[in-house]
Amino acid sequence: MKDQILLMARWQGLKNETEALERRIGALPDKIALLDQELAAREEEAAAAEDAISRMKKAYRELDRNARDLLARIKGKEARLPSVKTNKEYQAILKEMDAGKAENSRMEDRMLEMLDEIETAETTAGHIRSATAIVRERVARDREEIASEQRRLITERDAVLRRFSEVDEELEASLKEKIGAVMARCKTPAVVPVRNSVCFGCHMNIPRQLYNELQLYENLKYCPFCSRILYWDPVGEPDSSS
Repeated sequence: MKDQILLMARWQGLKNETEALERRIGALPDKIALLDQELAAREEEAAAAEDAISRMKKAYRELDRNARDLLARIKGKEARLPSVKTNKEYQAILKEMDAGKAENSRMEDRMLEMLDEIETAETTAGHIRSATAIVRERVARDREEIASEQRRLITERDAVLRRFSEVDEELEASLKEKIGAVMARCKTPAVVPVRNSVCFGCHMNIPRQLYNELQLYENLKYCPFCSRILYWDPVGEPDSSS
């Protein structure tokens, strides 16, 4: 019976190890998603900066075109002056020309301001592009490291699964049924060690008599508190080396 009890302990240990590896493998996509989110945010910021520059340049070109059109209209009015017959009309055209020149001056001032704004925006966009490139390189490295870790963990898990299958084949069917019954009662893990009279499933002190009986390995013993299957683990006990 001792061999089977120890085999149950080995079965549970390999199952625990498999589940732990599965959890680690399952957490990797979330790590990748966080990296992708970080990169997407950076790239979105860079795209927004480029879009802002594009809109600023478009506005500049539009204002420049309006200024040129205005100058053309002013020159057209100026060309009409020699043919004006009345002083009133002459003064009206001069007034329109002065207003046009004043508006053109405001446009030119605004265009100079826009050039400064575009230059500042391009400098900022350059910094954002550089920062985005750094993040992109780091994310690529981190993704590769995660992919490498995933391959390693899968290889490790598959090796543990093979050992688990070997132990599972050796374990008596009746004992597997008992493990299944404990697991069905939501007791996971189903098989736990006892060290120095402490159940490592519920961390309660079991009765001394039960603890002594465990060391005989004569039959299965259950924790009176959590109902898990127990086995004696002498690790850490004073006489464990004897």
